[in-house]
This record gives sequence, C-alpha cells and structure tokens, in this order.
Amino acid sequence: MSNISGTRATENINQDRRKYDVSDRLWLLDADAAVLAFFARKLNKKAVIDPEFRWFEKSSPARYSAANYSTGYTAGETAIVVDDGTVYKAGQVVQNVLTGEQMRVVSASSNTVTFTRGWGTTSATTVSDNDTLVIIGNANAEGAPFPTPLTSQVTKKTNYTQIFREPLTVTGTQDSTDLYAGGNDLNELRREHLRLHMLDIERQFLFGEKKEDVSTVGSTSGPIRSTGGVKEFLSTNVSTPGTTGILTEAVFEAWIQNIFTKGGDKRLGLLSPLTASAVNSWAKSNLVMYPKDKTYGIAISSYLSIHGQLDFVVERLFAENSTWAGYSFALDMANIGYRYLAANGKNRDTKLLKDRQTAGSDVVSEEYMTEAGLFLADEARHGFMYNVKTYT
Repeated sequence: MSNISGTRATENINQDRRKYDVSDRLWLLDADAAVLAFFARKLNKKAVIDPEFRWFEKSSPARYSAANYSTGYTAGETAIVVDDGTVYKAGQVVQNVLTGEQMRVVSASSNTVTFTRGWGTTSATTVSDNDTLVIIGNANAEGAPFPTPLTSQVTKKTNYTQIFREPLTVTGTQDSTDLYAGGNDLNELRREHLRLHMLDIERQFLFGEKKEDVSTVGSTSGPIRSTGGVKEFLSTNVSTPGTTGILTEAVFEAWIQNIFTKGGDKRLGLLSPLTASAVNSWAKSNLVMYPKDKTYGIAISSYLSIHGQLDFVVERLFAENSTWAGYSFALDMANIGYRYLAANGKNRDTKLLKDRQTAGSDVVSEEYMTEAGLFLADEARHGFMYNVKTYT
C-alpha cells in the first residue's frame, strides 16, 4: 500500500474511489441511441431545485369564437349566443367568416353577445350554428371613455424529475481476469449499461406519463415519480392517415403545415423508419443531408417545405413494435428541455456511482443514476403522427 506525501487531492487518491459525473462526456459516445434526450440536454439543459418543476405559459387573447344555437339567427336578431363570450368586448368589429357580414359589439354578458348587425357595407344575413365570428378590429367614438382591457391568464404547467437507475455487477475474480475481445469485462459492462440507461430515459421522454405515488412513503423510502413524455403533452397537432394507415405526401405536408402555423421555421423530426422511407421516396429533390461530424455523429436529413424546414432523424426505437412503427414526432426544440435535480451543492444529473456493493461482498457493483425530467412548452408548436402502416 502506497502512502501519500502532502495534501490529499483528487488526482493522488485511488482513482477507482472517485464518483465521476459522466453526464455529457459519455452521452456523446452513443448519441444516436437516444436522440431526443441527447438534443434536449445539448440545447436546453437546466437544473431544477425540486422534483416537481413548474413553468407558466401565456398566449394572446383569442380573437374568434363561433355561434352556438342549433337553429341559427335571422338577419334582424342582435343577441347571439357564442361558444365563448369572454372573447368579445364592446367596440370590437366582428366578421362572420362564412357570409362576410360585419357586426359591431354593443355588449357581452356571459356567452351572449349583442351586436349592431350589418355594420359595414355587407348586409346582415342569417347567422348559422357554428359560424366563425372573428374579431377584425375595433371602432370607437370620438371622445369615448377608456375602453375595457382584455387580457389572458397564465397557465401553470408541471412535470416531475424521475430517478433512473441502471446497476451492474461482476465478481472480484471476473474483474481481475484478462479477456479476449474487450479486455476488461467491467469496462465492457459500463458501456453496455450506459446505453441501456440512455434508452430508458429516451423511452420515458417519448412515452412517459406524469405520476407521483406517495403510497410508498415510509421509514426507508419516499415517493416514486415518473416524468411525463412528449406524447402525453401533445393534443393539438395529432394526426393520422386514417384507418387504412396509408400515408401520402399530401397528408404529411398538411401535418407539417399545421405544425408551423404557430411560428418558427425549423422543427426536429423523429421519424419511424417507415415514415422516413416515405419522405425519402417523395421528395429526394427537397432533401438535404448533413455530415455526421457536424451533427454530433447523428445522421440528420432536412425536408424542405414551403412552410418550414423539418430536420429529421430515424428514431430506431420506433421499430421495436408494430404500434410504434407508425409513430413520428415533429418537435420545436426551442420549447423542449432536459431538467435535472440539483440543489444544496448536490447534482443528480447522470453519474456512474462506484462501490455500491455491500460490505464484505467479493463483487464489484456500480450503477448509473440520473434524476431528470422533460420540459415541454407550447404544445401546439409540436406534432405527433400515428397509425402509419404503408405509404404511396
């Protein structure tokens, strides 16, 4: 046993005793195995101070609603029931998109809005159930009093950090044995189990559902939490080619169009091998390939649409079963992030923890541990497609 002369430091102690933070260095070794988690970490990685993390979202006030009366209204009726009366206030000029008639709001009470009909040059006419009534501006009298402000509320969103653990063990004898095809078995297991750890995080970030189970709280354990994944968050731009499952270029382009409606000119696509083949067959002249050495070793192609640019990768996890084989996501990475727990001088991002064996055991036990969750804001900027079975 050697002695240390002078100050003990991280570089002169037994290096096997150190607990390495491998959060970025080792993830990069196999980035294409967990594309979503990798890019979330690379582009928007932040610490949170509580296992339940929150953010707030706010959109501009809605500018339209729809008539809500099964028999509709005649040209002479001024009080019209709508789906959401909070959209309107006195002075607004509203257009019936279907007929072109413009109306000026006199007052709004609950979901009943009173209008001056035929406000512009287009004559008043029938307002049918579900006609869209869009606000095109406001018209105010000279010297009128201060108008009523109309603002929107913020909405609280939450998710949890999840504890991911991936253990590995070899006997002391195995660890001391030289092997063909790999040399040290422990090093090989570290690489193998890091990949498994990454894939677990990737699947959870894609398909996880938010959950906190406090029934497990006791003298030796605390709550169990799961982080919600992309699929759970999305509801607006969810598309399918229908029961036949036949994906056409027109259906794909309509999906892309809806996703870019909220703004931005780029999205990251995680496409199933089947959908990627479809895109490749339709639009070879619109595809651009990026060199792997400029994209962290990940093969990225770009589909150029008039609506925006979809930089996509083949998500090979989707080939694991027939249901996922029909899945694809388009994600606004400016609104997706990786959140890891870190506070009080402690960091729960991915680490390889050594010496996890019980005292006296003739084994070497280690584990990868991560406590992290997915951040996803403004779900309407993202999209999900499912049930793709073939393409034309």
